[in-house]
Amino acid sequence: VLVKKHEVAQAVDAEKAAEKVMEEVKDKLEKIHAREAEDGAKQKLTERMDELHQVKREAKAAKEAAEEKELEAETPEATVEEVAAAAAEDEPTRRTPISYAVFCLKKKNDLYNSGSDGNPRTISSPSTSY
Repeated sequence: VLVKKHEVAQAVDAEKAAEKVMEEVKDKLEKIHAREAEDGAKQKLTERMDELHQVKREAKAAKEAAEEKELEAETPEATVEEVAAAAAEDEPTRRTPISYAVFCLKKKNDLYNSGSDGNPRTISSPSTSY
């Protein structure tokens, strides 16, 4: 009988120890599940943020495209005649290449040499008497 009581006491102690270990394991599992749920929530939030960033980039690109179209609509296009007239006023039209500096010097020289009546000026040489 004494042996049975001792065996029963050991069995009770083993059962209590097993219950304690089971509680610890249960707590650890709950923590793991909570962490996994948290990680899953973080993953979903990260994916949602990525989606929102993509939407923002697309909206920005659409805005820039709309602004560009608006700018194009506001900017009048020059006709070929207008471009040719502007080029004729500012730059020489020659078949042989000529530098812009030479063109400007020739233009300045032409302006200097022509009189107010449109006729070329005559430059008199200084008289020298010896």
